[in-house]
Order: sequence, then structure tokens, then C-alpha cells
Amino acid sequence: MHTPMAHSSDPRGRRTREALHRALLAIMEEKPVSQITVSELCRGAAIHRTTFYKHYSDVPDFVGQAFAGIVDDLIGVPLNSRFGYDETPGIYRAAAVRVFTAVVRDRRVYRRLLGPEGDVTSQRAMLNGLVARFTSAAENCLRFTSAPIDPRIGGAAIAGATMMAAERLAFSDTRDVDAAVDAWLDCLPGWFVGGWGNRPGDAMYSDRRAALTS
Repeated sequence: MHTPMAHSSDPRGRRTREALHRALLAIMEEKPVSQITVSELCRGAAIHRTTFYKHYSDVPDFVGQAFAGIVDDLIGVPLNSRFGYDETPGIYRAAAVRVFTAVVRDRRVYRRLLGPEGDVTSQRAMLNGLVARFTSAAENCLRFTSAPIDPRIGGAAIAGATMMAAERLAFSDTRDVDAAVDAWLDCLPGWFVGGWGNRPGDAMYSDRRAALTS
């Protein structure tokens, strides 16, 4: 049985995780996940293979946990957080800036992770991390509007859009993170990020949906 290390509070476990993360990012500069071996990771992190196998079953398991943890660290907003209407837009925009900055900074790594040569298990783990975060964000934002939205569906939709936006950014040449974040926000529903211009209590979508079905 493997003990997940992604959120270990043990100092030794945290140092091992961080060393493995650094080794992973360095190796992914040169090759896709499918070609990375446990031996390479352990050499790069200066740890023994038995230490690796105490916590991870194989390379995809580690990469999935690693990028799920990276997503959590980048977003930096605890699950089930609740913010006021006025502060919500700035908080979530800043989180998006951190995520997109990492994509630009480590562009070759994210091209390998998110592109066609990326490992499906790792991509799914990253997506699941985004779904959890954006479902929590949706629950916060929907308090400000009577839009008839299921936060689980809304969070999943925004997570998928974010991952695809990150992939497009990774395969572009732009370094303008603010413009990339603004383009991402322009495509998201109006109830998100504190209503994003919607006054508290407004019923966005309900009238439009009625018009479309009448």
C-alpha cells in the first residue's frame, strides 16, 4: 500500500516530494512522461528507489500527484473558501495569473504534459484538481446571484475551459500573462467570479433560458 505524499506535512516527506518535483520538471524539459523512468527520477532527486515506491506505484502515479499538488499550490485558495462580493474578482483573477504564469515560465514542461504526448493519468489528475477548486469557487460565486446553476457542473465546465486555455497558452509564443487571463475571463459565464459585473441577486440566464425554450 502506498502512502500519498502530495500533501505530507512531515518535513522529510516534504523535502523528498520537492526534490522529486524539481527532478521531474528538469527531466520533462527533455522528454515526455512516457519515457521517464523511476531510476531517472530517483537519481535526479538523490533518493533511493525504495523511498519512491513507499509513496508511488509508478511514474504516472507520481506525476499525477505532483501536478495535482502543483495546481493546489498555484491556485492558493483553500477549498470551501468564502469571500465577499467585492473581493472575489481580484482573488480568483490573481489565482489565474499564478497558474498561467507557471505555464509560461515552464512552457516546455506544460507542452509535454498537456499536449498529445502527455500522460493521460497525469492530465486527468490535473483536471480533477482544477474541478475540485473551481467547484468550490462556483459555490462561492453563486451566492451572489440567483442563476440556476449546479456548482458541480459549473465548476467542471470552468475547469475544462481552464485546462484547454492553459494548453493553448503553452503552445503559443506569447508571454503576456495578463492578456491570456483576460481572454480566459472573457469566455467564462457571467455568474463566475463574484458575478463578474452582475449585481448581487440578479438572475442571469433564467430569463434567457425561458426565452430560448418559449
